[in-house]
Amino acid sequence: MQSLYDKIELLLHQGDIAMALRLADEALGLAPDAKLYFLQGKAYMKSGRPGEAMSAFMKSRQLDPNGPAAETYVLAGDIMSFYHKDLYNP
Repeated sequence: MQSLYDKIELLLHQGDIAMALRLADEALGLAPDAKLYFLQGKAYMKSGRPGEAMSAFMKSRQLDPNGPAAETYVLAGDIMSFYHKDLYNP
């Protein structure tokens, strides 16, 4: 699984957001995974889809309350409430 995480991270770094999302979606179709939801959320944020990113971060946080999505969810929520009040509806 680590190789999949690394591949998605590399795609995000290279700017191939569509492929990163495709890989994350395919893997999440097989089984829920906190890190995959976190990476999916990062990809959604990079593609300008903050509402979907928040949903992915929330799912990640539910699966792993102490994972990286916990803080990211709060920070992204703060940003969205400041800039996009109309896009965020928990």
